[in-house]
Amino acid sequence: MGLDSIYFLGATPSPGYTDKDLNREYWRNIYDMGLKYQISNYNELGKEMSMFSTTQYTPQLVIIGQDSKIVFSHFGYIREDDIRIEIRKALDEFGNLQQVSKLGNIYLNTSKRIIDLNDDFTTINSEPISYEIVSISDETIVTPSFNNSQLTLTKGINTGISNIKIKAATSSETKIDSFDVMIYPISANVIGFETGNMYDHWFHEGDADWYIDTETAFSGLNSARSGYIETPNVSAGVTYSLLRTTFESVVDDTLAFAYKISSQYESDGFEIMIDERWVDFPDSRWSGEVDWSFAEYPLKAGKHSIEWDYFKYEYDQSGKDAAWLDIIKIPGVITSIEEIVVPSETQLIGNYPNPFNGTTSINYKLANLSDVKLSVFNMKGEFVSELVNEKQNRGEYNVNFNAFNVNSGVYFYRLETGLEVQTGKMIYLK
Repeated sequence: MGLDSIYFLGATPSPGYTDKDLNREYWRNIYDMGLKYQISNYNELGKEMSMFSTTQYTPQLVIIGQDSKIVFSHFGYIREDDIRIEIRKALDEFGNLQQVSKLGNIYLNTSKRIIDLNDDFTTINSEPISYEIVSISDETIVTPSFNNSQLTLTKGINTGISNIKIKAATSSETKIDSFDVMIYPISANVIGFETGNMYDHWFHEGDADWYIDTETAFSGLNSARSGYIETPNVSAGVTYSLLRTTFESVVDDTLAFAYKISSQYESDGFEIMIDERWVDFPDSRWSGEVDWSFAEYPLKAGKHSIEWDYFKYEYDQSGKDAAWLDIIKIPGVITSIEEIVVPSETQLIGNYPNPFNGTTSINYKLANLSDVKLSVFNMKGEFVSELVNEKQNRGEYNVNFNAFNVNSGVYFYRLETGLEVQTGKMIYLK
């Protein structure tokens, strides 16, 4: 295997560059530095890039299979001699047992499913591989069993999510991987977007509508994908693509769905709001490259709302710049979307009561995720109090101002959200 035939890619170049810069000659001219190897672009590595690229700036070298493709997570400022040393080191450590693809999560909508793990693991010298179950989080949901390389998953008596960890082994090497299995009740209301309809009972908001993606799906042929949004052209600006629906359940139940994210790490990303409250993803991963994963949230009987929001800041782009949804389990029945009132613009509403004695509540609403600063000043323009200084999600807010330690008189409050500033006046009477 000759070193001159190796392909490599700066999957995460130095700050200020993204993988899409790889297709620009400017990037190539800066980082080629007379190297003998061909710089591969995003499309040439395809799936392999998303599997092995990293969001960190630490140099990393990965050999994929036997085709001699090399991935650098940070290529800038690395000399050719360094590359040759790392390549030889990686070749020396290149084992016989290789995992070709990471085990993906599974939506089990049949009584059984058989998976051939020889599609995911291989050996270079054709040595046989043995498999075994390392652990399973809930055998009442799914029961796994092996027949050589074939893993059979059998539905249990309960529904929900169960994690399965498996081990692949040869005489000298082992590899361990895990995946989740999701099982919905037979009577569940599951939306899979197979009809191609994104408008019945769905409300779209923001800079682009969600749409049906016929090339990416977790189950079936279609999924819902966030719309294409441009990078904001103002400092602290944000663009977004939001999807919302409402539903009503007569019993306590769970809301669940599969999701996928491809965004700039810890900048652009994906978020969820249930009943006007932002909630975390189960694994707390809201940005970067997140392959199909499951989210599940218990809800009480009654009316509920759910919205999914893909957003972008002004720091360029990375990956596919999108989020996807599939197999959404809606508790109960979808209802009218008109019950939800969402701020269409950022607005300082005012304070109540006004005049006030002691405490007043300052009200404002945010149309987008924003860096918010709310401050109070006296008639001379002197600073009195800072009430808010943080990033806040879209929605309506009430903030109390306690005036017990100041004199009676007229005060002003100022709301700053990025480039926008709004002010209000209030009167304190002891």
